[in-house]
This record gives sequence, C-alpha cells and structure tokens, in this order.
Amino acid sequence: MWPDSRGVLWRDILRENVRKEFEEARFEKDPEVVTRLLIGGRDAVESALEKLAEKQRHQIQKERGDGR
Repeated sequence: MWPDSRGVLWRDILRENVRKEFEEARFEKDPEVVTRLLIGGRDAVESALEKLAEKQRHQIQKERGDGR
C-alpha cells in the first residue's frame, strides 16, 4: 500500500473519488454523457493499473538490487 504525500493511502483516496463521481452521475439520463463517463472510467482504471504494474516492476528490481 502506498500513501500520498499527506500520508493518506491511495486506496482510500481513489475509493472516495470514485464514490463521489458515481453519486454525482448516478441519475444521468443522457446516453452520450453516460458513454463518456464509462469510457473515462475505463481509461482511468487502465491507467491506474499500468502505473501500479510499473511501480511493482521498479520495486522488484530494487529488491533484486538492479536499482534501475
């Protein structure tokens, strides 16, 4: 688990932000807006997973002594 610069876990920050965005868009009726929200959400999750994988790769290299 990784904290941000304030010491708050990223897991908690992301959970709070996602819940807030979900509640704000919960009753959206416009199909175009809903589509944009879904695509934006998918892109955000994909980006977060890529960053997590990169961070894990760096951590593994660091533990092995590669230090790259």
